[in-house]
Amino acid sequence: MYISRRNLLRNAALFTTSSLSTTCWADQPTDLPGPRVIGLGTVGPDIHNGATPAAIPDGPFQATWQSMQRLYRPPHWFNEAKFGIFIHWGLYSVPAYHNEWYARHMYGAFAQWHTNHFGPPDKFGYKDFIPLFTARNFDPDSWAELFKKSGAKYVVPVAEHHDGFAMWDSALTPWCAGKMGPKRDIIGDLAHAIRKQNMVFGVSSHRMEHHDFMYPTTKVKTDLFDPRYAGFYGPPVPGDMNDGNASVAFQNDWLARCQELIDKYEPQMLWFDNGVNSRSYDRVKLECAAYYYNRALRWHKEVTISTKGTAYLAGSVTDFEKSSRGPKSSLGGCWQIDDQIADNSWGYVSNLHYRTVHSIIGELIDTVSKGGNLLLNISPKADGTIPEEQREILLGIGAWLDVNGEAIYGSEPWKPFSDRQFHFTTKKNVLYALGDQSPAVIPFTVLGQAAKVTRVRMLGQSANLLFSISDSNLIVDVPRAVPNELPFVLKLSLLEI
Repeated sequence: MYISRRNLLRNAALFTTSSLSTTCWADQPTDLPGPRVIGLGTVGPDIHNGATPAAIPDGPFQATWQSMQRLYRPPHWFNEAKFGIFIHWGLYSVPAYHNEWYARHMYGAFAQWHTNHFGPPDKFGYKDFIPLFTARNFDPDSWAELFKKSGAKYVVPVAEHHDGFAMWDSALTPWCAGKMGPKRDIIGDLAHAIRKQNMVFGVSSHRMEHHDFMYPTTKVKTDLFDPRYAGFYGPPVPGDMNDGNASVAFQNDWLARCQELIDKYEPQMLWFDNGVNSRSYDRVKLECAAYYYNRALRWHKEVTISTKGTAYLAGSVTDFEKSSRGPKSSLGGCWQIDDQIADNSWGYVSNLHYRTVHSIIGELIDTVSKGGNLLLNISPKADGTIPEEQREILLGIGAWLDVNGEAIYGSEPWKPFSDRQFHFTTKKNVLYALGDQSPAVIPFTVLGQAAKVTRVRMLGQSANLLFSISDSNLIVDVPRAVPNELPFVLKLSLLEI
């Protein structure tokens, strides 16, 4: 049975109260019109009067699935990268309670908790967290340096979550970090810092979920329908985020915001959550893809959209939320797993249940051996600091990758991808065996009939290891010199593959 994140969080609340082909590059002018900036006044557009998207720029990509299938190619950088950082950071980090869906549950299951700590929802609404979201300790260069040390090759911050607060300096809405709260361009600052560290920069948008995300689930009094705040709240409409019931005006506003992100920051990944999955949104999804990919041709950058399920029938890197929903064996094409650094929330909460370095490295190994990437989410505090526990985890992953990254970055899956002892990856005439058991026993059925092992060594060590053949197995005597019992990597040089 498939259980989505939104169903999991909703039920918890009830119980608690791919690159473009280089042949497509075109030398064309870049001074194309972006989404139309509208007069927002003091509150901005409501759900019925949003921004107007720009036309698709000239280029080979058209807003059809046939065009996407014919022209789209996943980026070369994506397969090389293998490990990225996802960042859930926004207004929900201020209350730091339960999970990043606080905006939804404060008008329902968490109403009493919210009242006890901040006041009644009609007096202290979600909008009132904006002045408290100061990000006073946010240091994008320090973040980027940490991500670099973690071994990550690409970084994808959430540009807008379900709550509708844009984390950039937007010309389309005043309800954004550039004009309220921290009053700085969070996305722009991160883009600059990430690229300075020679990492790939992307963004995620969860905007499509916003149209009904905060519709109240109880009879509690709220500020959601106050016309003064319609530019932020919508106001929300009843329904489920997967119903595909957003108005045409809301869909167009979604597209205009995507275009603004594309034009301002030139992200190399544009990641969408489940809210875009409905076929009723195909028009704006295809227009977004054609706009993005034609724009990228002018930047001479390899870019990709990434989505879940069948949101995009072509033109996207497939994303699986958590390994439990990911492939159980090797899978062709380009895909990734997005998962948390802590088990109980994507955004920062005061009682995060952190995973171990061993657990995350194990997930990375399993994912890469099947042909995918791991996009690991972190959860900064509202003030812009990354908790020490998360820093230590990231540095632990980076230390392991410093030694063993050869078996991860740019690798390809081996068939079989694993046996009882090891997971396997490969490059040219090398087979990597990633595991933690000694002695290492690798069946000939894994090596293949044409392969002959000429040398074995452990990554991080220069000496060759002794190996022998017994009962159709290759047996390697592995020295236990791996700190903290983390997985080691055997590099098997093969005569031919």
